[in-house]
Amino acid sequence: MASVLRFSPVLLLVLMLGCSHDNPATQLSSMPPGTGFILRESNGKAGTHKYTVFIPRTYNASQKYPTIVFLHGIGESGSDGIGCTTVGLGPRIAQMNGNFPFIVVFPQTGFNWTTPESENIMLDALADVKKNYSGPLIIGADLQCTQAK
Repeated sequence: MASVLRFSPVLLLVLMLGCSHDNPATQLSSMPPGTGFILRESNGKAGTHKYTVFIPRTYNASQKYPTIVFLHGIGESGSDGIGCTTVGLGPRIAQMNGNFPFIVVFPQTGFNWTTPESENIMLDALADVKKNYSGPLIIGADLQCTQAK
């Protein structure tokens, strides 16, 4: 048992490094202007917070796009607006070189998405996307937030 405990920090570090990825925005090539992973800042009920929005390669402002809100796990917590894209959906979109037909909002908070502040961070990011990008279909996300209360 003592040998397991002695190597636990090393094992934890290996596991954490194995789960981390680079910023997916740096992995996309030849994206049209205004598309791809875009670092933004929302300013609303929760104050000023950075987040990332992914805009599809074929984005056309006159079309409607289904929108996904990706809530990160504990390992992507922070305030840089980028760490939240490095696991899960972000790397998958990068593997597809931006050929992903959804707008994706990546809000970022601390360790807990169940607090009122975290909820406001997410809603502020959604409001910013609604205001700055025509065409997102995010009524479902608003409804889910309302139902979760």
